[in-house]
Amino acid sequence: MNGTLQTQLARLSINYIAPLQRHARTFWRWWSAELLTVLPDSMRQSIASSDEYLFVQISGTDLVVFRGTIERMQELARFPIDAHDSALPDIDQSSHQTTVILPPQKVLETTVTLPAATEENLREVLAFEMDQLTPFSVDDIYYGFEIVERSSSKNTIAVHLLATPRKTIDELLPVLRRAGLSPDVITTKAGSTRLNDINLLPRQQLDRAEINTRWLYAGLSAVVSLLLIAAIATPLIQKQRLINELQPQVTIAMEAAKEGSRLKQNIELIATGSSALLLQKEARPMAMVLINEMSKILPDDTWLTRIDIAGKEVQIQGQSSTAASLIGLLEESPVFENVRFRSPVTQIPRTDAERFHLSADWSNPE
Repeated sequence: MNGTLQTQLARLSINYIAPLQRHARTFWRWWSAELLTVLPDSMRQSIASSDEYLFVQISGTDLVVFRGTIERMQELARFPIDAHDSALPDIDQSSHQTTVILPPQKVLETTVTLPAATEENLREVLAFEMDQLTPFSVDDIYYGFEIVERSSSKNTIAVHLLATPRKTIDELLPVLRRAGLSPDVITTKAGSTRLNDINLLPRQQLDRAEINTRWLYAGLSAVVSLLLIAAIATPLIQKQRLINELQPQVTIAMEAAKEGSRLKQNIELIATGSSALLLQKEARPMAMVLINEMSKILPDDTWLTRIDIAGKEVQIQGQSSTAASLIGLLEESPVFENVRFRSPVTQIPRTDAERFHLSADWSNPE
């Protein structure tokens, strides 16, 4: 049961976790580079200097130590491979990862196709078939590998294999140790600006190197996380400071807006009242207009004693020697219509005058 579980876990790790780790490393390199571009120059230079590595390359019979990155290396020291201890430089490796870059002629690089079922125990399968896949026996070489392609249709996997004679590394490691260098990675170049992801470091030393690499990535992750937090928090802090500076101005503007709103409401109330008064005024005739009209059309022997205006009706009381003719005179005026007597005409004793009480509807012509 335990064997079956381990097999399933191994298959899960190979099929899913390993590809995810490769994609994560690719994303991490891209995201870190993009994040560095938004940082100030001084901070970017400080991080770049802390991200430098030590590289060791074989040049003929010499070992050359470089410091920097794979794209930009600066020679730090050069010494013969068979140099005595007194001729070896003292190189400080305390804060740098050391990578040994083997020349192409000392490494066998090939891609082999194997059945997909071999993926679960790929290292053991490669060791068993090494003399068939390469000109060497597995006891004579250090090797590493990575799966570069899976074919579900053919049920096969493509494996990128690197191998180098044990003698090459076994002779190199003591010299490096005497120079104060302890390699973390031994590999080859995969191009002018990229290294292979396969590490040829012997297994007994690989565990220590992986621990150091994990600590290095953990430290870099912490630094980048802090920088990301700072990059996110800085604009927020600046915006909060700007809000605090603008708050008094906003308060003053809000008070002014409230005062303007109150003035607007007062103006609207005044305008509404004025409109109501105007409508009411337009709905009722002006007394002077009616009096002026009656003074024009009534004969000189007619006297008015009272004028009452109620809505559209005008009542006229007075006396006249020709009261009966008043209806015709008022009807001819554009101001009056529907003229009629409100009460019978009465004769005033001892005079020729008659007392009358008329009513008419007034109109408001232009």
